[in-house]
Amino acid sequence: MALTKVQAEGINLADTFAYTGTVTGTQGLVKLSSTAISTAVTAVAFTNVDTTYDFYQVNFFCTPASNNVNFFARFKDSGGSDLTGSIYGGGAVTEGGGTDDESNGTTSLLIASSQGNASGESCSGTIIFGPVTGVTDVSPCGFFGFYTGANENGNHQSRIMTRGIVPGQNQVIRGITFKFSSGNISNGTFTLYGIVK
Repeated sequence: MALTKVQAEGINLADTFAYTGTVTGTQGLVKLSSTAISTAVTAVAFTNVDTTYDFYQVNFFCTPASNNVNFFARFKDSGGSDLTGSIYGGGAVTEGGGTDDESNGTTSLLIASSQGNASGESCSGTIIFGPVTGVTDVSPCGFFGFYTGANENGNHQSRIMTRGIVPGQNQVIRGITFKFSSGNISNGTFTLYGIVK
């Protein structure tokens, strides 16, 4: 096929274009899956995590069915089971700049505490996690992100968090689960992206 060169002023980027091939050499996010919740569910899980990407990103917004609950995540092991042992650690800083929590040996990756469920008390955020390889000489899988929402009294709360698997517990990660400490996720959307290497 012949190559056609086009001058910069010869193309209108406001036009609609259809691509039939594969674009390579790009960087950024690749959308892998999305879950929209319209009927309450106990958890949202992504199981399509592998070594195609070293790092993954999840964008979310959701509302709990119960009031005053914690919102958290857990990684999934190579067999697809949630990792529930005391293998997580990390910390967070709140919107006021104070330390919200610091921990080692917890059973989950805390995103929000005391989350409310009244009108307007939903939460949203972005989580990046990886590397998922489980290679022993590589840092254990980390969990980095930010969250904003409202607590059980309708007050704004936000945090920046860095969490992950503690040293000595490194393993292959093949997914992630999001849930509240009590009750269901009543509505929301969770979208998983692979971050191009």
